[in-house]
Amino acid sequence: MESFKQLLREHDLKITPARLGILDILHDSTSPMNAEEIYNEVSKETHTSLATIYRTLGQFSELGLLMQDNSSDGSIYYQFATDNHSHYLKCSNCNKRIHLENCPLSDLEERIQKETGFKITGHSLEFVGLCPECQKELQA
Repeated sequence: MESFKQLLREHDLKITPARLGILDILHDSTSPMNAEEIYNEVSKETHTSLATIYRTLGQFSELGLLMQDNSSDGSIYYQFATDNHSHYLKCSNCNKRIHLENCPLSDLEERIQKETGFKITGHSLEFVGLCPECQKELQA
């Protein structure tokens, strides 16, 4: 928690329970979360509005603390901005998200940068389909 306070100080942000809660929840999460999921968790610990969650997530993203991933379902998912970003498989039936261990685009990204001289600062990739459990349910 102290490292999150220091992070907020470094960016000249006021230390609030909502900001600390967002950082703590995303730090502990095994997959990216959307604003509503974050709100549901933060609101268990502190009284805050969904609007505050959206505003804070936007601010953190603008500062480069968080990465945004626009999902095919229209939701924006957030995770800490690190060099070790993640990609996921998403079940279109139950919305389960399964982490992919390696970035399937890293070689392509390098090649594009070499060919074009373009400095790529990020990318988004989402595979959508049916997880094994949902396939079984639909076949039954």
